[in-house]
Amino acid sequence: MTTARTVLVVDDDEATVMLIRRYLMNYGASVLTATDGQEALDVLYANSSDVGMLLMDIAMPGMNGFALAKAIRSEPGYDHVALVALTARSGLEFQRQAEEVGIKEIISKPFDPTMLRTFLEQRGLITPK
Repeated sequence: MTTARTVLVVDDDEATVMLIRRYLMNYGASVLTATDGQEALDVLYANSSDVGMLLMDIAMPGMNGFALAKAIRSEPGYDHVALVALTARSGLEFQRQAEEVGIKEIISKPFDPTMLRTFLEQRGLITPK
């Protein structure tokens, strides 16, 4: 369980970002958003003590989710941030690549909003209902 309770949602599709943001806010989560990897780093660095989880797409132009995860894990002081892939990709090779850059958990798209709520509750990012 983390003490930093803000979720940073990162996806290049703005509609997806807004949808996830709405779900998370309805669940009582504090939410920040970014639409690309560099913006996500900027938001994370500006809010480092608040962000407990990055919920990120992998397939983004420019800095993809793997590069973003690698950049975060290369910086000291960000071990408390859980890196979670929210992606349509799957398979053993994908899981291996994710683990190599510090992504420990994967949520498959399309996702079930109820499952997302449970996921966040179990990690202490929102209060159980």
